[in-house]
Amino acid sequence: IFNTEVLLRLTIKRMNDMDIYPRRYFYPSLNKLEYINSLPMKNSESISKRILCLPIYDDLKVNDIKTICKILNEGNLL
Repeated sequence: IFNTEVLLRLTIKRMNDMDIYPRRYFYPSLNKLEYINSLPMKNSESISKRILCLPIYDDLKVNDIKTICKILNEGNLL
């Protein structure tokens, strides 16, 4: 979970520039889906804007893991 959505978007761009494609996680907040009638859920809405699902799969290369870690550690993005 990032401190801000701006940092999340910056991280996504940096990773995409390196051919690494993370995904937004539970975005938008499920209560915001148009076919669900729900009350506001401030915590869920806030977190859904700032959480990222990092690549994880069997063939993930060590170099890609190092690149992901480097990007995340640059400037204390988390």
